[in-house]
Amino acid sequence: MTDLEGTLDRLTLGERVSLIVKPVARPDERDDVDATVVKVDPPYLLDDGESLYTVWLRDESVFQVTADGFDLGELRSVVR
Repeated sequence: MTDLEGTLDRLTLGERVSLIVKPVARPDERDDVDATVVKVDPPYLLDDGESLYTVWLRDESVFQVTADGFDLGELRSVVR
């Protein structure tokens, strides 16, 4: 289990976290998303009041983030 997997497994409902995402079209940059956990089982769901974010396992230990069905990029970190 990777550190990222462990962090995701320990999320609790209602917890506010920041997702650090490597954008698809801008691989040298990062996007930060502050959202509240609304589902703690894979695929993980988070809500920021405007969009619903889904975090799912794309490949072995690589997590992908989508917002309202649009691909945001690869999840790099979760800040609790």
